[in-house]
Amino acid sequence: MNNNRKISHYFLDSELGKGTYFKVYKAIDEYDGKVVALKVIESASKSDAEILMRFEREARILSHLNHQNILRVYEYSMDPPIPFISMEFVDGFNLRQVIEIQGPLSSGLVIQIGIQIADALFIAHQNGILHRDVKPENILLTEKGVVKVSDFGIARFSEFSGLSDGIKLTRRSIRIGTPFYMAPEQIAGREITYATDLFSLGVTMYEILTGKLPFSGKDFFEVQKNLMTGNFIPLKNIIKDIDIDFSQSIEKLLNVTPGKRGNNAGEVVETLKYFLDKKDKSFVLCNYCNGILFKYDNKCLECNRLRILKCHNCNALLYENSIVCSFCGNSVKISCPGCGKYLTQNFDVCPYCNSNTKVREYSINVSTSKSYKILYSYNKKYNFFKKVKNFWLVLFVISIILFAVIVWYIRVMKF
Repeated sequence: MNNNRKISHYFLDSELGKGTYFKVYKAIDEYDGKVVALKVIESASKSDAEILMRFEREARILSHLNHQNILRVYEYSMDPPIPFISMEFVDGFNLRQVIEIQGPLSSGLVIQIGIQIADALFIAHQNGILHRDVKPENILLTEKGVVKVSDFGIARFSEFSGLSDGIKLTRRSIRIGTPFYMAPEQIAGREITYATDLFSLGVTMYEILTGKLPFSGKDFFEVQKNLMTGNFIPLKNIIKDIDIDFSQSIEKLLNVTPGKRGNNAGEVVETLKYFLDKKDKSFVLCNYCNGILFKYDNKCLECNRLRILKCHNCNALLYENSIVCSFCGNSVKISCPGCGKYLTQNFDVCPYCNSNTKVREYSINVSTSKSYKILYSYNKKYNFFKKVKNFWLVLFVISIILFAVIVWYIRVMKF
């Protein structure tokens, strides 16, 4: 840890990132040892009154919000020489990094992420706050899969919120936001509403689901034209097996007309929850350490526990003591007949007792009328020896019969 540099009562550890005007450091609070993310203004920007006001605005806005999906502010100071905001430290990645590493996300995971973003926006909107810059870079994902909406640097209080600070930082005609995620009314410099954030949410969900922005073109002007006219490639043309209703719920958020995107972010939350009930889970938390587990992880990256059980219904890997699949909810049981240990269905040899195994599948209906697939194993080695034993038994019986026939024949020939 670099204890040589200190801001207020925070020791700077390492740089987490930087923007045009700000830097964010991982820092340690000398009072209680808490790890925080410390956002500070770059030296060249300290004399810029508008940048300082934006900085203070972000701190004030975040201090009004208390929600599990919004980055928490512990304290802030505008005192010289270095103004700072002390925020919750997130040990994870932003969505941009996630899709660059992993590629497009499954619809189930996109739904779960979308619910959390929309819920955060709903709370912000209820407090009269518009984010105005929702995009993958500003959405953090913790190691436990919890979304944290960050960077309210260009957010503003709604004129109807009663919380306006009286500081006018931008004229109505100036475009504020990231162009590819800005709503048509935002680009045109028209009045923005809560629906503006919903449009950016739709663009973000579209991108993490497909790996592509909805509005494309040869250059920025063509992109802007497509965005202003609502010309994008339908999701069903990119993902052939996507749920049509789900794809339409995302495309609804991309509507050019603000009033047609939905009533509020809370409505988006309820809509996505409906689709979550229809989809398999895309990740769960480890039973032992609460780390994130995706379907095909053969072990937990946090506690290194192996997952050798495989669900026959959805092919998710599970821990050996699992009886119900955490992803699809099906009751699954696979065990070695030799030692009784749980196995994955594709094991030909038991890793515990080295028995040769083969899996047979049966389908049964339980009293709940829900069909469960139960997997039974039998030991080929045991069956082989059983067959050999039967062979010798039959051979012995045949020998006795032949011996009796021969004895009878000899006795008959003597007479």
